[in-house]
Formats: sequence, C-alpha cells, structure tokens
Amino acid sequence: MRKVLLLLFYCLLFSADSSYAQKISFADTSNVWKLSGFNASYGTTVSESKYGRDTFLNGHNYKQLGGYYCRYDTLENKVYALIPADTPERVIYNYNLKLGDTFTYKYYATLYTHEVTALDSFIANGVYHKKWLMHYIGPPPTSGISYKDYTVIEGIGCDEEPMFPINPFFWIKKTNYTLICFTNRGNIITVPKSTTGYFVSPTTCGISTGIFTGNMAKEYESVVIAPNPANENSRIVFPYAIQQGSLVVINTTGQVVLQKDFQSKEQIVLGALPAEGLYYYRVTDIQNGTTFTGKLVYE
Repeated sequence: MRKVLLLLFYCLLFSADSSYAQKISFADTSNVWKLSGFNASYGTTVSESKYGRDTFLNGHNYKQLGGYYCRYDTLENKVYALIPADTPERVIYNYNLKLGDTFTYKYYATLYTHEVTALDSFIANGVYHKKWLMHYIGPPPTSGISYKDYTVIEGIGCDEEPMFPINPFFWIKKTNYTLICFTNRGNIITVPKSTTGYFVSPTTCGISTGIFTGNMAKEYESVVIAPNPANENSRIVFPYAIQQGSLVVINTTGQVVLQKDFQSKEQIVLGALPAEGLYYYRVTDIQNGTTFTGKLVYE
C-alpha cells in the first residue's frame, strides 16, 4: 500500500508540474502581448494584442491576431501567417535557424532577406527558449529609409510586436513599437536581453503606470492609490466613475493574487494581499476598453 501511495504521489506531482515545464506556443490562445507605441493623437500609449476567432482557410486552421491570421506548425517548428487580402501564407518565424542563416520574408510580390547575427537562449516555464537577432540585408532600401535590427523570441514573436515580420514597414527605424509585457496562461514571462536588462519582465509590465488605452486616453489622468505603500484598507481612486470594471493584482512571479469585478464605482478598497512586497495592478474599464496599470508596495 505504501508503494502504491508513493507512486500515486509522484504521478500527481508530475501531472501538476507538466503544465509548467513546457515550451510556450506562439498559437496558445492564452497569450497576451502588451505593446508600447506612439500615437500622434494620444502620445505614448499601451495596447494589448490577443487572439480572436479561429478561421479555416486553405486546409489549415488559423487564429486571428489583429488584422492577420497565423498558425504554428509543430512538426516544422515554424509560424505561418497570411494577410486576408494576400491569400498565400508565408513563414514569419522559423525556430530552426542557426547563426549565420539567412531568412526571407515575402510581402506581396517582394522578398526581404534577413540574417541571424546572434543566437542566445533563456529559460521560461522551466524550459530553454531561443532568441535570434535578425539583421536586414536586402533588397537595398529606397533613399532615406533604413531598417532596424530586431530580436525574435521563441514562442513569443519578437521584441516589437507579435506580427512584426509580416510587414516591412514595421522594420523602418522611425517606427517605435516595443513589447513591454507578455503573459502566457496568466503568468508574466521574463525574457532577458543578451547584454543587460530585459525585453519583458514583471518590471517592464509595470512601466506603463499612468499610461492607458482606449478612446478616452487623452482626457484622463492615472488612478491613485492612497495610502501607498498600501495596506488592505488602501483605496484605488479612478479618474472617473467606471460603470463596469475589474481589478487584477499580480505578484513579481506573474501569479494573479487578487481579482475582483465592480460596477458604478469611482474608487474601491484594495483588500488583503497574501504577503508584503511589490505587486502590479491592472484596472480595466470594460465598457470603454480603457486600461490603467501600475505598481504598489504592500505592507
């Protein structure tokens, strides 16, 4: 009986951990990309990209991501995408590339070639993932245009935005989209840079304090937490009455430790958190699609 119980314990332990120790799939519908960019009307804003509906085209099942459709081929270890107005699909991420390999993207009738100039790896979900530094090598850009290097991150996309490679206009150096947060199954994934700092981490996920998205982004200030350092009685004060909203609090390992919905509120009480320390919060105005994010210290 003791052996049976011990075997059952190991089976349960392996089963509980198996969902954690696996590679991130680009096609995982739980993926959420948070992007920072500049808009002439609103200035610097933060937006989220996530998967929409599935679409069956040309014998394949695609997932909608923004204005594009994509799929991940597990056997080939490649991500394919297509533009609805340009039906032939193309590879946008090839996870088999080695240092010095070249890779060509097709945008309508033109072929654009990049070279892998650096190759690195990092651990996420207990598994190694690769990173490729891509350098544009041709065709020669038109006068006055230069293309920037970018990093491809296995399972996530790249350091700009998830569908970045499909459109060469994204590669122009004057564009400034930046991936500042990525979550998979609700967990923040930390991706270090090859030198110092991070592409995404709990810290970069919190840098959008005071920056929010939606059609009222230009009109309102950020939320206020008082007092902060916070306690269970601290109040989160909104810049206007939110008719239908939600609060999510995440710890530094990416776990959701508090989640509550509310209606017709100008402020709410934070409530108890599991331990002292640094946390990140997200307040969402569901009706207006406006998001407020920031960080707090809980004492």
